[in-house]
Amino acid sequence: ILNQPSDAERLPGGTLTLICDTNNNRVIEVSPDGSTFTVFYNPVVYPNPVDAERKGTRTLIAFSNRVGIAEQGDTTNLIQEWTTTNPVDVEWLANGNILVANNTSVQEIQYQGLPALVNLTGLNSVRDVEWLSNGHILVTEGPMSSPGTVTEMGTTGAVIWQHKVNLMGGEYAVDAERLSDGNTLIAVYFP
Repeated sequence: ILNQPSDAERLPGGTLTLICDTNNNRVIEVSPDGSTFTVFYNPVVYPNPVDAERKGTRTLIAFSNRVGIAEQGDTTNLIQEWTTTNPVDVEWLANGNILVANNTSVQEIQYQGLPALVNLTGLNSVRDVEWLSNGHILVTEGPMSSPGTVTEMGTTGAVIWQHKVNLMGGEYAVDAERLSDGNTLIAVYFP
């Protein structure tokens, strides 16, 4: 039984789904028949996974107080980790680096632990981040940003394009994806 799942992604091959089962403190794979395989579980040291993304045999995971990489077959230890405050979204980049968003910033972390290449600060309630094929970053800011904006930014923070979500009942933007036709799909949370 899942307990407040916060992220799910269909894995290559189209049959398994990677799920962050946040309040059960685990990351699992689920097959179409409902059987599960534990990818990572270490609730004392690594509580509350909120986002995960697979690349080859490695799983990038955002926990409540850090980001780490788990290697397939080791369900309790990370092979590398970075301490950060309240990460909400992580993404592997084509160059091998990692894009990490927390509530107020977005950083590109070099895999070998070198200084951040991108460091966008002063954001408000970040919910989702996506590195676009044009080299820009798509950032979704949630309920604290009146009631949310989706912004395409350059790597220095310059605003390229922005859409303010204008709803009336406390709804806010939680996710955005750039579609192949150039449009942007925005997911909105309705309380």
